[in-house]
Amino acid sequence: MRRINSIEVKIQNDFLVFDIKGESFLWNMVRRVVGYLLYGKGDPFVEGGKYNVPPAGLILMDVSYNFSFTRLEIYKKKLDIIYQEIGTRNFLYESLRRISEGRWGIEPQ
Repeated sequence: MRRINSIEVKIQNDFLVFDIKGESFLWNMVRRVVGYLLYGKGDPFVEGGKYNVPPAGLILMDVSYNFSFTRLEIYKKKLDIIYQEIGTRNFLYESLRRISEGRWGIEPQ
């Protein structure tokens, strides 16, 4: 069970804009609501999803949470070191894989 807190429909720059707000949504819920507002009658959730509109053109504009996030400061120098370490590990793993497959002329022992 989900609750829609508000729905606002407006025209902006030749676009029909549906501003739907709620704490969470079910799968395809917004597509059904928009389809029902455009074409429907009866109960949009009882009629088996016949009012689902295609996802093209529907855009998630914003997500807000009722708690704050802690920002992690990663400096470029540290990031470069991390990337270098990952690259070195990948090179070593790839080299070991090639050796194990006998692709470098070295037979596995």
